[in-house]
Amino acid sequence: MRIRSSRYASLITVTAPRVRVENFALINSEGRGLTFAEADRGQAVGVLTSNTYFCGIAMIESHDGLVEKSHVIEADRSKAEGSKQWCSAITSVTSDRTVIRGNTVERSYGEGINTNYGSRDTIIEDNLVFAVRAVGIYADSAPSPTIRRNIVLGTKDPTFWRVTNAVGSGIVLNNETYSHVEWGGKLD
Repeated sequence: MRIRSSRYASLITVTAPRVRVENFALINSEGRGLTFAEADRGQAVGVLTSNTYFCGIAMIESHDGLVEKSHVIEADRSKAEGSKQWCSAITSVTSDRTVIRGNTVERSYGEGINTNYGSRDTIIEDNLVFAVRAVGIYADSAPSPTIRRNIVLGTKDPTFWRVTNAVGSGIVLNNETYSHVEWGGKLD
């Protein structure tokens, strides 16, 4: 067993193409739960992650990926402990054509579902997002996303409020400057 060397380390990291992780539970990670890193056509189906310090399920530079029928509970515990960075329960980073479908995200201290940093043509559909502190569904610097038939709900539990008297936004489309070359990022 490998001991976590940073918040970015995962209980499982997939680095080969066409790998499917199915019906698997990842609980109490001191980093991420499941990461596909440069692993095109990777699939997470029926995966449960619970109590992760950073992201629950991440597609990073992994094109044509699928996250389906998975359940992420209490992701991004680092934010609850004072981290200045957000993470997402389910995220697609620089990963084109990712499909995020039929998942449940609940009680996340960061973002719920996020596609960002140049991810193109992401499909986010038929998901339930509940009690997420930052943003329920977030598309940032991600050209041509399709976001449809999702349910995003807040909570009366102030633990998951973004500010002292309100929950975070439900669905947000944005183009934050940090992703772009002129601000130190990699995107043109």
